[in-house]
Amino acid sequence: AFVTNMVKGIMKHQTEVEEILVKYLKNWKLSRISKIEHTIFVMSIYELKYHPEVPGKVVINEALELGKKYSTKESASFLNGILDNVFKQELGRNE
Repeated sequence: AFVTNMVKGIMKHQTEVEEILVKYLKNWKLSRISKIEHTIFVMSIYELKYHPEVPGKVVINEALELGKKYSTKESASFLNGILDNVFKQELGRNE
């Protein structure tokens, strides 16, 4: 049920989630990001924005772990920088 809800929610809000991502990709083009990192960003931004009951630090930590496991260790710092800015600046949360 969780995965189904995530997929449906992401599909419904994909344009908005992508706009948020692009806004915080300073000096990066969306086309330069690996498919894995792009997917992690989209899932995480969606969860941060539409599931505030989930602590933001948990969402970000899960994203970092996915990045380390399925991408590179270096991707964790990239994911962290973008997601932390989205969390604090875009959503005004700082828990």
